[in-house]
Amino acid sequence: MLLYNGSILVCSYYTVGQYGSLVHPPNMISCDMVFSYNALYAYGQSKLANALHASELTRRLQAEGVNITANSLHPGVIKTNLARHGGFFSIFVNTVHSFLKNVPQGAATTCYVALHPQVKGVSGQYFADSNLSKASGYARDPELAKKLWDFSVKLTESK
Repeated sequence: MLLYNGSILVCSYYTVGQYGSLVHPPNMISCDMVFSYNALYAYGQSKLANALHASELTRRLQAEGVNITANSLHPGVIKTNLARHGGFFSIFVNTVHSFLKNVPQGAATTCYVALHPQVKGVSGQYFADSNLSKASGYARDPELAKKLWDFSVKLTESK
C-alpha cells in the first residue's frame, strides 16, 4: 500500500482483473484458519484481499467524509524472480518471460494513479495499463469486502 498526497494505492495485480482469477478458486477469500498451504492459492487470495481492502477502505473513508482516495490496480505481469520456486508455474513464467513488462513499464500504472490529474478525487476504482478497468465480481463484492475487513480487525485486536 502506498500513501501519497491524499491518495492510497493498493496493488492488486492480475488476480482480480475483469476475467477473475486463475489462482483463487470460486470460494474466494477464506476467513477460516486453514492448515494446508498452496502458494499459488495464497498469492491469489492475497491479491483479492488487497482489492477488497481498498474497496472497503473507500467506503469507510467516504462515510466519514474523509477526503482521501483509495484505489487498487494491476501493474501488469512484470519480469521478476517471484516464481523462481514455483515448479511448473516457474517453467511457464520462464517461457513467457520475454513478453512480460519490465520494471518501468510495471510502475507506470502505479505512477499514473498516484500522480495524474485525471485521477485526482477518483476513489474505489480499479486500474490496469494506466486506465480505469473493471475488477472481477469477487473484487467488487461489498459484503465480502466488509467480511474481510471485520475478520482483519478481529485478527489484529490487542488482547
